[in-house]
Amino acid sequence: MSSLIQSDKMKTLNSPKKTQNKTTLIGSSLSIIALLILLIANQTIATNKSNKVESDTQFTTSNSDLPSNEIKAIYVDSVNVAWIGTDAGLSRYNGQNWTTYTTSDHLLDNNVNDIAYEQSTYSDEIWIATNGGLTVASFDTDGITEATTYTPENSDLIGLEVSNVMVDKDHNRWIGTTDALNLFQGSTWKSELFGYDTNGDQFNYSDNKITDIQEYALKDMAFITTNGKGIVRTGYDSEIDAFTGASAYGTPWAAILTDSITSVSIEDEIQWYGTTNGIHYHPYWDTKTWWEIYTVESNNILSNTITAIHIDKESNIWAGTNEGINIIKNDGKFMMYTEEQGLINNYINTITSDVDGNVWVGTKGGIEWFDYVPGIDVPTSVKTNLVNDKVALYPNPASELFTIDISIDRPQFVVVSIYNTNGQLIDVPVEKKIRDSNSKHQIDTSNKINFKPGIYIVQIKCEDYTQFSKIEILN
Repeated sequence: MSSLIQSDKMKTLNSPKKTQNKTTLIGSSLSIIALLILLIANQTIATNKSNKVESDTQFTTSNSDLPSNEIKAIYVDSVNVAWIGTDAGLSRYNGQNWTTYTTSDHLLDNNVNDIAYEQSTYSDEIWIATNGGLTVASFDTDGITEATTYTPENSDLIGLEVSNVMVDKDHNRWIGTTDALNLFQGSTWKSELFGYDTNGDQFNYSDNKITDIQEYALKDMAFITTNGKGIVRTGYDSEIDAFTGASAYGTPWAAILTDSITSVSIEDEIQWYGTTNGIHYHPYWDTKTWWEIYTVESNNILSNTITAIHIDKESNIWAGTNEGINIIKNDGKFMMYTEEQGLINNYINTITSDVDGNVWVGTKGGIEWFDYVPGIDVPTSVKTNLVNDKVALYPNPASELFTIDISIDRPQFVVVSIYNTNGQLIDVPVEKKIRDSNSKHQIDTSNKINFKPGIYIVQIKCEDYTQFSKIEILN
């Protein structure tokens, strides 16, 4: 799902209001002066129904005019109108009324797989990926005004079933289909039937489905996640008229557990990946170093099958699974939220944020949105995937001091760096040549201005190896 650009502007008048029985508010609180929506009926030939739902945080076919409970994509626009892709059409919800668009009006197929926003020179537009092709629709405050469709029959789009669409900062439209990676620049189509894996070997996208596309703006690239070939990093060079890129992230070169990647969310350099074997965190461009992995076995998450992942406005990580939601808060704490705690459905398909920072979750059983971090605390071990066992940290958790044991086979230069969970460098307590085969280094964390309580990543970089470990700092 394409990330939504967020702002701190005052909430718009049709922003949904949170029920009062959920009192914990983390992030932006909702302050709604009024909910005044003037509707002009029958602007299009779409079905337009007036129906104020009974619940204003959970929506299903039983309490709203959603055409289906299978929610596959969500985009919330700048005036907090939600555009909701289902397997039975595209719904528009303005906080009070529902409008549904189907193949009778603008869509090529009722299975809507993804939605991306573009502010073009003409108007606000949404790109709608369906099983029958691609639709770009102009819209205003009353809904869709006009639309253009693209299929292999009327354009150079390769592949009829469109799984993903992303519009980058330069207005390039990246389109994943079951057959190819497509790029639509202005009115020109470019396509690739194949990609290159981490070993440089060619593979067909038809054999390894594109599962998500996100922009890596720092390098003017798109990150393409695949089912079986890891993460393809690609761009397009107009001067040579060709796709370009860096080596893919994948096994065995990247320290990841699987090449089946389901989703990606990127904020600056920070990358979070959903996979079929846990949550993967990677805060740098380099392939080999600093991969942190969260699994059922090491971190007690709900499931290793991660179906959606999203970085919210407060830098909390929402990981949807087939058994509920895991949330890694910005202080390093783990939360979980399932049907047992009130989640509308445990199988998560998509997660996004609106301009106010509210998080919208699409499931196989409807939609739920939050203006706080829900759930209960999850007890987790302080484990991460390690390159080797030449380093030990203790005590862990620590209060004011902890010790690092470093083993080396020969004299060499060693640098120890400590980062917070946002990837910010906090301290470099060791930076010297070490001659002893086993050395101990005591780290002072008593300065709570730098070392606030939470989780920190310790990087030990030697000439022979690099290792990452996780330490929890207490009050």
